[in-house]
Amino acid sequence: KIAALFRNKEEFSDAIIVQRGNDEITDTMRANYIEKKEDFVTLKNDVRYNRSSGMVLSTNELYVDLENKTGYNNKPFELILEGQRLTGSNIYFNFNNNYFKADKTHFEIDIDKENNETN
Repeated sequence: KIAALFRNKEEFSDAIIVQRGNDEITDTMRANYIEKKEDFVTLKNDVRYNRSSGMVLSTNELYVDLENKTGYNNKPFELILEGQRLTGSNIYFNFNNNYFKADKTHFEIDIDKENNETN
């Protein structure tokens, strides 16, 4: 785990960033390389973004705007949300309104889980 602090940015290798919001949701971002400039974070190589609300996003590249609670990438990703799996070629998210947008997606729903909850 290496950190380099510069005048206008911070760089980390094999690092974790934890951000706690006013809405009692905690975001944990982990990657082999992280660059932080003010409220903008670039994560590369083996990226995992976890939200305490039950979301896990895995990819190899992610750009996150901490102030605006948005993020995007241009690499394949896997998103697990409430036990359901979504994969695609790139993703955009906005946590202000829980909005996700993705290209070339594949969504898997566990039908047995849905049936067990209604019975």
